[in-house]
Amino acid sequence: RTNEFFDYPYYQNENYITQSFCKKISYEIVRAVTIDLELSLKKFGKNLFNSTAIHIRLGDRGELTSKEFNHMKHQISKLNSQDQLYLFSDDLDKAESILKEITNFKVSKLKKSNELIDFLAISLCKNRIIIRESTFSFWASYLSDNIRSEYMI
Repeated sequence: RTNEFFDYPYYQNENYITQSFCKKISYEIVRAVTIDLELSLKKFGKNLFNSTAIHIRLGDRGELTSKEFNHMKHQISKLNSQDQLYLFSDDLDKAESILKEITNFKVSKLKKSNELIDFLAISLCKNRIIIRESTFSFWASYLSDNIRSEYMI
């Protein structure tokens, strides 16, 4: 995928993922979105489709290592100052304080969210910065093209 920043190994094997599976699961995920979830996604605004999602996994993994911190700093430095960042994490307050240490970008987040909303929003963003390996963010990124096309129909 071209608009993703992956420098860390992922343990999913793309050789076993078929395009028909991706289309079917993307269709089912989008169809599972109720009116309430769609209203929640609208809180992000239309620029979600041209934005960058940053997913910082903290909860079960604890503090970022210096290598992870520097990786995130490097990836953010590649962004245009006009880019909009959307933050996703299992510890939003901690992730936001980490981001404030390294960037002046305006960072948006949903305080009242759930995993499905986060998954869809990460998938709908044009670019993704993934900090730490995560099955959740792997699938959100991997299915992004299919979910974006389903959602825009």
